[in-house]
Amino acid sequence: MLAASPPPPQAGPSSQNGAVETVPPSDSSGPSSPNASASSDAASKKTYLSLLPPAQIIEICLLFDPHVPLHVKSTVWPADLEAAILELRKGSHPRPSPSPQPPSTTLAPSAPNGESSIANRILTLPWDR
Repeated sequence: MLAASPPPPQAGPSSQNGAVETVPPSDSSGPSSPNASASSDAASKKTYLSLLPPAQIIEICLLFDPHVPLHVKSTVWPADLEAAILELRKGSHPRPSPSPQPPSTTLAPSAPNGESSIANRILTLPWDR
């Protein structure tokens, strides 16, 4: 496995990656169902992640990795990580560029085997269902 670099310095005790911790209001003016709230939260997280630079997304993934249960890791990481890296490098040779897609149509390209992107899998972890 690749060696993880140390986490980026924190801006302060109440923020991480630019997000400030807040306590949600206790009134009932929010969405009427937990599913609507979770869906809205997932959409906001997808938008946030899609706007981050790739290096910061990598750091976030590596920071979460030690805390993720093994059965979840096996759905995110390939069984043979080194072979997967070689395959991806083979496929990264310059190709004729297709017409650019607007960024709002997709969060990230699908994995070569048709599975959804890691960001989508992270946002739909089994314990969030």
